Amino acid sequence: PCVVIGERINPTGKKLYSQELKEGKTSYIRKEAQAQTEAGAHLLDVNCGAPGVDEPAALERAVFAVTGVASAAPVHFTIDPNHTYPSFAADHLGLSIWRGKFNHSTGAITLNRAKRTGTVHIVTRIDSINFGNPPLKRMALRDAIPAEICKSQCAFFDAAKYPTAVYDGRLTDFVDGAPTRVVGKLTLHGVTRPLVLKIEQFKCIPDFVLKPRERCGAEASTTFDRSAFGIDAGQSFGMDMKVNMQIQVEAVQDQ
Repeated sequence: PCVVIGERINPTGKKLYSQELKEGKTSYIRKEAQAQTEAGAHLLDVNCGAPGVDEPAALERAVFAVTGVASAAPVHFTIDPNHTYPSFAADHLGLSIWRGKFNHSTGAITLNRAKRTGTVHIVTRIDSINFGNPPLKRMALRDAIPAEICKSQCAFFDAAKYPTAVYDGRLTDFVDGAPTRVVGKLTLHGVTRPLVLKIEQFKCIPDFVLKPRERCGAEASTTFDRSAFGIDAGQSFGMDMKVNMQIQVEAVQDQ
């Protein structure tokens, strides 16, 4: 049988590829691997030798990049709770912005670079919320602001009844092998609504401890109206219901 070998991943005469090798990037490699695989290559020959390049390190990055692109099967990752924190900023009576984060999230990610698809599933414990203000945390976890203070639009998280927030989405709009958006749904306070995340940064590297398994990380953001999820505490006081989210997430490839 005939075996087709793709040999275009070679820095000779390719200034862009040589520069990316020096900078530790893999965009060119992923694009060439994708193009040659779609053109029918069964094997890919990878060359990382160029002046000023740490060839062993570059070759390791290239092999991971090519393997991820050339494989049609999705790669499965488990969320690392120690490096995953959804952070938020919300209005306080127009006087200041309260900031905080959720300290415990778990879940899974799949990534199929060849098909430019993937999925995200994240579960966040509501009682892990941290404002840096214990009395405020206790108030936010209640079902509502006490009646003697608030008469209408008083609902808080009600963590006893709704202990988790769940986000499920699809990785989309891939650029140079990396997703730039997540299109999904957030379930919060018993309500499920569409929510799109903008991925501002996405990168995968060999995990320092668990080589050759990959570790991928991302920085994402979104904005939503909390009253749309039934959490309208303070709206009758004039509080803005808009919540800005900044989400840092890391995940490790499954064995």
